[in-house]
Amino acid sequence: MAVAAPLAFDRPSVVVPMYYLGDATRIIVDDKDYVLVSQDVKKTVLRDRNGFDEEFSHEQIYALHCENRFRIERGSSELALALPNLTDVATHKLERAFFYADALDEFVKIQAVGPDYPGLREAGFKRKKVTLGAACLEDLIPIIEKTVNEQSMRGTTRGGTVWKWRKLVCPRHFYRLFNVYAENGFRVESLVSGHNGPGVIPSRHHPDDLLVWLDHAKLYATKKRPKVKAAFQMLQAKVFELNAERELRGQRLHQMPSAELFAKMVKSLGKYYIVAGRLGEDIANASFASVRNGLQIRRPGQRIEMDEWKIDLVTLLTFSGLTRKMTDEELDLIKSARIWITTVIDVATRAILAMRFSARGPSKDSSLAALEMAVSNKTLISSVIGAGSPWLYNVLFSTLVTDWGPAYRAVELRASVAQLRGEHQFTAAGWAAGRGHIESLFKTQSLRFLHWFEGRTFANVVERGPNGAVARLNVDELNRLLVRAIVDIYHHTPHEGLGGETPHNAWLRLTAKHGILPPLHPDQRRHVFGTKMRRSISDKGVRFLGIHYNHPKLQQMRRDQAALPGSKAPSTDIRIDRFSLRKISFFDGSEWVTAEASMGLPDDVSVWEWVGAAKEHAAIHRANAKMKLSVLLVAVNDLRRAGHAATARAELGTDVPSAKQYAVAEKNYFDREIDDDFDGPAPDLAELQIAHDPLETGIDAFRHLGTSRAAVESQAEAEKVVRPDPSGFMNPADPSSDDDGLDFEY
Repeated sequence: MAVAAPLAFDRPSVVVPMYYLGDATRIIVDDKDYVLVSQDVKKTVLRDRNGFDEEFSHEQIYALHCENRFRIERGSSELALALPNLTDVATHKLERAFFYADALDEFVKIQAVGPDYPGLREAGFKRKKVTLGAACLEDLIPIIEKTVNEQSMRGTTRGGTVWKWRKLVCPRHFYRLFNVYAENGFRVESLVSGHNGPGVIPSRHHPDDLLVWLDHAKLYATKKRPKVKAAFQMLQAKVFELNAERELRGQRLHQMPSAELFAKMVKSLGKYYIVAGRLGEDIANASFASVRNGLQIRRPGQRIEMDEWKIDLVTLLTFSGLTRKMTDEELDLIKSARIWITTVIDVATRAILAMRFSARGPSKDSSLAALEMAVSNKTLISSVIGAGSPWLYNVLFSTLVTDWGPAYRAVELRASVAQLRGEHQFTAAGWAAGRGHIESLFKTQSLRFLHWFEGRTFANVVERGPNGAVARLNVDELNRLLVRAIVDIYHHTPHEGLGGETPHNAWLRLTAKHGILPPLHPDQRRHVFGTKMRRSISDKGVRFLGIHYNHPKLQQMRRDQAALPGSKAPSTDIRIDRFSLRKISFFDGSEWVTAEASMGLPDDVSVWEWVGAAKEHAAIHRANAKMKLSVLLVAVNDLRRAGHAATARAELGTDVPSAKQYAVAEKNYFDREIDDDFDGPAPDLAELQIAHDPLETGIDAFRHLGTSRAAVESQAEAEKVVRPDPSGFMNPADPSSDDDGLDFEY
């Protein structure tokens, strides 16, 4: 079988984007911290902790990113690995927070238009102005509550989910929520309940003192607009006056806060409260408006759109002329097939950021996989499908636009969008104009490029089983060829929405002109999109797919949990990256920490390669033979050289493996310890090779294209693992044959 090195394209195109670093709270290069000094179209100047400035060209920064030596953190908790992850908040808290966010966003829209907002008069609203006043909110809250609940129910028409009607809060609480939401930049994290126990620790300051301090902190947010220092001096004068009276009465004297503490109290009032008090509520509303000046899309990633379709294969193949070459049996097969596609498009350049195929209906799994694909590097995929140009379009986004479908209303997707510091906007169900760019993609472009495959390998979308009697749809092949049409044809075809420019050229031009947000570091990608599961903690750390990961904090957690009377076995939540098993993330109760594999595992070993190697080991060696790291890595390299590993990594037509499927793989192939038989570090992995056989589908360890995830997972559990018969000699000390129930830790 012919193979070729990856990323060797017929039309090489070197693209060096300019990464915008203006909102970065932390810039790390080779584990060294920097801050941004200046940035222009030619260079970026960074300053290290010692105060020395270093110049980096955009080419250097791009090269550092490609080598995983460059990482930025933006905001407070979204991408900083040392802070809690929003996706780990309890589901009921997330649902409530997003419900509040939807209600507050609806209020912002109503307030921007006023009483003439569509449907407001019909709902019985009779006031002349929309404000945050208690009387106005008393009339408005029931209308907002009904609107948000009806929108949510429209999004649950597929999948049979029953929506529970949610009640909004009273006007006073609504006003408080709006202030918190606005002063935190309309971030949903500010609405997540922090109540986890009996209450907060009481302040060490006397309540009488706090009341006086807070009253004078509020003086800063008044029409006179005093400075913080002036407000602090007024507090000093007031405390002196009050203490003179309290001393005569024999009462406790008021204490003064430090200047730093008083400044923090002023800042704690919130940006919205301060702007409204000093400049007026109208200016505050305008300053914190979530929608400004309509759609003015200039830079890549400013606005992306996601949508899903059920593909009508009969129509597409008929227009391409391929149905004339198919048998009646094959036509019946494609008529009954259910193929769904989830696509993400960048509005500024019309470039396709993601395209995921599935034989199951859309769900949170398909939307999350498409979102991850949109912000990830896809050059390997374009090489696997044999494209002539790289699929180089990936970017962190500012706004994601979807409809109200259940796949997009899922709190898991909305939490991931919030983690990426993106805004999630919803359009009305069935309103195609709200996402017109993506709706028109397959209605027009598909008929233009499908004829390109006539007489080629497109007929392989229907294949037969080993006995030649059973035909099935080859989703991998369909995915491969349609994606290649997008990469090679659509991106290089003049687009009327771009004034005749191609999406590819628009991407090159705009990424050089406007800085785009830097892509995710692998640790950040694992932190946001990694599969989450629960694992026990032993003296060797946590175990996943036969690999032990250890860290001092893990052992501290084991000791602390085991010391509690009547406690369960020590355990923790972990997140894994299916593209690299060398590191995992574990949650120590307050933050996510990265742990490395205890054995000398090379970087970039994927779960498909690792499980495929273990499956091959089980089929070749004796049942009681030891699993050695050197033997497994030889099998991994064989899969890489044969092209199977690259094809599996491309995930064409397959879904992201679930935690349950990982558990099945562990049960079937990792029931024994792995012996790290390398004295030093493990050797480098072989280079990924690309198989140019269109029927090559890669490693089948995680293939699950059934009608439902539950059905396929049950099928995976019932899989018969082929193992050679055990040898005649069995070690008497083998615990598999003589388990006395004792559990020793070594």
